[in-house]
Amino acid sequence: MWRLGFDTIPAYLLIVALLTLLVAVIIWQRHRTGKTVSVWVFSGLVGILLGSVGSYALARLAGYTVIAEALAGEGPGAMAPPEVDEDEDEEGAVDEPGGGMPGMDMPGMGGPGRRMFGPRPKRDLTSLVRKIELLTGQIGFTLSEEQAKSLLETLAEVEAAESMSDEDAQAAEKKILAVLTDEQKAQLEAIGLPRRFGRGRRPGAQPQDPDANPFQQEENAKALKRLRQRFASGPSEEAAPEAEANESQPAQAAPAEAEPTEGEAKPAAE
Repeated sequence: MWRLGFDTIPAYLLIVALLTLLVAVIIWQRHRTGKTVSVWVFSGLVGILLGSVGSYALARLAGYTVIAEALAGEGPGAMAPPEVDEDEDEEGAVDEPGGGMPGMDMPGMGGPGRRMFGPRPKRDLTSLVRKIELLTGQIGFTLSEEQAKSLLETLAEVEAAESMSDEDAQAAEKKILAVLTDEQKAQLEAIGLPRRFGRGRRPGAQPQDPDANPFQQEENAKALKRLRQRFASGPSEEAAPEAEANESQPAQAAPAEAEPTEGEAKPAAE
């Protein structure tokens, strides 16, 4: 529904008043009298009155709403909350260690910043995979063979999915968490992945499908690929590049045996 703002009403009043003055002046020019000032004042008042009544009548007939309703946050003309792009939030948010501080409010938002957006399972799933990829390196915990096998099966299903709903993301997240022990889950809660500060959506960019697979994005796809390769190859194959590098170096020749000098007697043959 259209909204009639206060900037539109004065413009309409001014146009009607000027048109009324123009008509009054044309009529006055044909019938000249000595009441010039009174004609101008009277025509101006009539124009303002006609503009006020006409604007109100048009607003009611056309179904316009007053902008004060929108400012109050109620009624059909109320302003909708700003749309949040999930990709932008993923790029722009800074994930606090341990899941963040639940009591902290964002300035100007009127409430807890993270609660106002509601649950985001796909963001939680991508964050979980990237945390596991980080912790299973040289600084984190290691998975057993059974854990690695179960994790690979779940990651293969996630990577092969062309689309992913929130329910699918929640199911995959629960399957991955079920693989980990309580100590490993505690380590996950103790870290936070660094994120880039947000930037607006590029001009002309199409909105992303809400059921799109988040692991088709570049950063998440790289983390998933590294994690799968890490457990698919095994620790023996991870050290293979270093072994190949050592083998590629030219072997040093063994020192030749020193020949006896002329003054030294050669050992007699037995």
